[in-house]
Amino acid sequence: MQKRPPQRTSGFRLVLLLGLLAWAAVACACGAPPAPADPQPSPITRTNGLLIAFRDNAPLAARVECLKRFALRVDPEYAHPHLARVQAPATVQGSSLASTGFLGALRSDPAVRVVEPNYEIRGFAAPNDPRFGEQYALHNTGQTGGTPDADIDAPEAWDIATGSRDIIVAVLDSGVDYNHDDLRDNILRASDGSVVGIDRVNDDSDPMDDNGHGTHIAGIIGARGNNGLGVTGVCHTVRIMPVKLLDSTLNANIADAIECIDFAVANGAKVINASFGGAEFSQLLLEAIHRARDAGVLFVAAAGNSGANNDLQPIYPASFNRFTTNLVSVAGTDDDDLLAPGSNYGSSSVDLAAPGVSILSTVFGSYELMHGTSMSAGFVSGAAALLLAQDPRLNVVQLRSRLLSTTDRHTSLLTKVRSAGRLNVHRALLAGVPVSDNLSALSVAPATVTGGVSAIGTVRLTAPAAAGGSEVLISTSAPGVVTAPQSVIVPMGALSTTFTLATTVPAASTSVTVTATRNTIVKQAPLLVLPTVLSSFSISPRTSTGGATCSGAITLSGPAPEGGAVVTLTSSNRDVLELPTSLTIPAGETTAFFQVKTAKVKTVKAVSVRATFRGVTRPVDLTVLPPALSTLKLKPARVTAGSPATGAVSIAFNAPAEGVTIGLASSNPRAATTPGSVFVPRGQTSASFKITTLKGAASSVTISAVEGETTKQATLSIKASAASRDTTGGIQR
Repeated sequence: MQKRPPQRTSGFRLVLLLGLLAWAAVACACGAPPAPADPQPSPITRTNGLLIAFRDNAPLAARVECLKRFALRVDPEYAHPHLARVQAPATVQGSSLASTGFLGALRSDPAVRVVEPNYEIRGFAAPNDPRFGEQYALHNTGQTGGTPDADIDAPEAWDIATGSRDIIVAVLDSGVDYNHDDLRDNILRASDGSVVGIDRVNDDSDPMDDNGHGTHIAGIIGARGNNGLGVTGVCHTVRIMPVKLLDSTLNANIADAIECIDFAVANGAKVINASFGGAEFSQLLLEAIHRARDAGVLFVAAAGNSGANNDLQPIYPASFNRFTTNLVSVAGTDDDDLLAPGSNYGSSSVDLAAPGVSILSTVFGSYELMHGTSMSAGFVSGAAALLLAQDPRLNVVQLRSRLLSTTDRHTSLLTKVRSAGRLNVHRALLAGVPVSDNLSALSVAPATVTGGVSAIGTVRLTAPAAAGGSEVLISTSAPGVVTAPQSVIVPMGALSTTFTLATTVPAASTSVTVTATRNTIVKQAPLLVLPTVLSSFSISPRTSTGGATCSGAITLSGPAPEGGAVVTLTSSNRDVLELPTSLTIPAGETTAFFQVKTAKVKTVKAVSVRATFRGVTRPVDLTVLPPALSTLKLKPARVTAGSPATGAVSIAFNAPAEGVTIGLASSNPRAATTPGSVFVPRGQTSASFKITTLKGAASSVTISAVEGETTKQATLSIKASAASRDTTGGIQR
């Protein structure tokens, strides 16, 4: 086996050795919480230590003093250029590290940049039941009872590329059976034939697998293709670097993971497959992934198998995808393109999905089925290697973008992974094939919409679409807010086509990037999606007499979200107004109505009503009046049929801004008629109206004025007209 290359041992290693010598001779703490040295120091192991990194500008003396001050014992077997593994005194080990304030005090030392426990991590996988002889994940014909084409389209991809021996994929796992007949030709070897690898469990350079987990993943990535044996990997040809991080029970720790990442980068890996994780955030592990990023290495991490939402319960390193541009976090799917049972997920913390149920691959000299997001990560690592074989110039940002923007999107994954889709390696490779009718422009109109309202996207080509049409891949940065078709076809001979962008209602204003991809050309356009807010609030009439009922209406700026929109209603005087405390606008609707009952009052009451939704409040001011109608008078009170009369109403106060409307009625419209109402203008206390009498017999008519529950009446006496009398002076009947 190839020996591990020597680590840098200059300044930092000297500090560690000096500290190792110094701490045993110094048992005092200088201003820090007491940390006495262990009377009988226990061995430093991978699971009982701390990881410490000093500031770059910290002098040698300050580093030594820190180790002495906190009685830290350095592990001489862990030689790393960026950090050290140390052991705290027994009195503050374990759970007492935090409770005693030891870690806090150590972190406050001016020489210390980072210090954290050497957290444990675990591999993600579990063996499945009986083996099947087919690999549905690569090409699904329904052979396992699933949905045909619920696969990564590997055979179609192999028409474009099958891999390259120039691409190295590091498998950080339980090791690899590098003698397996289906793997040996794709194992990274030195010029003398020895395996280029590392074993951090046994501290040697022999990365032989003792669990089977790593061998299984290696087979997914790169079991030799077209060799007449067993299975094939995503890459027919590739070089697998076995890096043994996990022990036979799939356990490991952060310190070893950091060393394994640095080893993979130093030895030429372009892709690192990490099918392990833990719940604790490690700044030092993230820094190791950043070093890989700076070296142009893609880091593929399994999302985990606890069925948890990583947005709420992060799993690292997978959840580091929010902190670095070179990490792809992978969930698992089954043969129906549904999220695999037990797969972790997260609309922002998990990037895409790949098959992870009943996956057939290599184990010790044989083949077995396994399931888990570890297997899913293997497919993505293999796809990344295939893309690099096609175009080695791709940087990690382009590589990651290609993988995420070309997935097969499914509604079942819409809220589960960031890309809303499952890996499609054929689509990813097609995006790198040059064509003449390439993408020229992408536009979205309108550029701002309220959630629930659609926008229209338009793609334009540089030349008319070829025979059969030209496919353009579409994606959005927030598929949970803006949903787009996976792709659109520009018809043959056409230069452009349109597509619909459906939106949901976000909790806050959300800026979404719409991306169109054709081959290597990518165009983007922004779409701002606004939350549904309270648009208008009205009550009519705004002035009414106490005891009357008013009608209210609430309108939103867009459709109410799922579950409806609950609008809160408040009144400055609930003794005067009776109204609901809240109103629910059903999902998809924009308007709801309600009623306001006013109470009888003795004086004028001004009441403010407020409607509130999502922090937006709109007020309406109402005026509730006491009974206004005071008198009703007729002039003259006696008229001849056919002659007019005048009525006048008076109110008890000056009419408000909206005026006062008094209803009118006649007890005998055949003899005398009135208008339906009379209006007292603002500031006035009276108004008059005309009474029309009809020619005919004599009669007595009651004229009524009505305002709310108040009624005033007056009698109009009507004499018969001359034409209606006979020669004897009698009245005709």
